[in-house]
Amino acid sequence: MKPGRAEARRALSARLIESGQMPEAEAVTRPGLDHAMDGRLKGMMHNNLALALRAQRKDQAALEHFDKAQALNP
Repeated sequence: MKPGRAEARRALSARLIESGQMPEAEAVTRPGLDHAMDGRLKGMMHNNLALALRAQRKDQAALEHFDKAQALNP
């Protein structure tokens, strides 16, 4: 994945979350986590994924991603 695509996935997932499209936000964010090189960006992506998961009542997975986000971007 090209470097800019991880940022594009983060931005798209944020818009999907804002519009209430949580499964779509999850689907966009997961692949980007493997390609985000910057710790801050990766932290934001974990946070977006956690928000999408929480809204889908996938609470345990959401907590894990909130923890990862906090560790990467305190």
